[in-house]
Amino acid sequence: MSQEGHIAANPLDDFVNPYQAKNREKVVSDAEFDTIMKEVKDREFRDYLTALRLTGARPGEIAKVEAQDCKLDQRVVVLNRHKTDRYGKPRVIVLPPKALDLFRELVAKHPCGPIFPNSEGGTWNKSNVYARMKRLRDKLKLDGSIVVYSLRHTYATAALENGVESLTVAKLMGHTSVKYLERYYAHLQLDHLRDAAEKAVTPSA
Repeated sequence: MSQEGHIAANPLDDFVNPYQAKNREKVVSDAEFDTIMKEVKDREFRDYLTALRLTGARPGEIAKVEAQDCKLDQRVVVLNRHKTDRYGKPRVIVLPPKALDLFRELVAKHPCGPIFPNSEGGTWNKSNVYARMKRLRDKLKLDGSIVVYSLRHTYATAALENGVESLTVAKLMGHTSVKYLERYYAHLQLDHLRDAAEKAVTPSA
C-alpha cells in the first residue's frame, strides 16, 4: 500500500474465475457422449444431457421446461420465458421422436415445476452443471473444452452436415436470423459449396 493509502496493485489480478465461459464450439463425438453417459449414475443428469443433445436447446431453456410448456400432441415445447423473449416471440423447441418419448415420461412424472429437476430436486443452473461437468472431465480425462453447451454446437453441426438448410437450423435453435450460423459454421457451409461445385461439373451416372 502506498503512503497515500492507495493499493499498489489490484488484488484480483491473479484471480481465476472457475465459471469462466469455455469454448462452446467443441463437437462432442458419439464415443465421448457414450463415455460421459456411462459414468453418469443419476437419472436426472442423464435425462438433462439427453434432452440437450436431442433438441439443441440452450441449457437454461431445458432447465426451465415445465409440464405446462409441453404441447406433446404438436411435438413442441413453447417457452414464453427465455433468453430472446425481448423480441416478443415464444421460444419453440421441436421434439424429435426420441425426445418426445422422454418428455412425455417426465411430464407424467413431474406435473408441477421443472420436468428436469437436478438430483436434489432443485433446478439445474450454471454452478451445479459446471461442477458436474468438471468432475466428469477430470475423472474421464476428457477434452477440457467439453461443456454442456457443446451439445448445442454438436446438434447444429450435425444438422448442417446432414443437409438441413441453414435457416431451418437457425429456427430450430431459436435464433432470430442466420447470422450466428454464418459466423460460427462458415466452414461447414464452405464444405457444402465445395460438394455442390463438384456435382455441378460432374456428369451424373
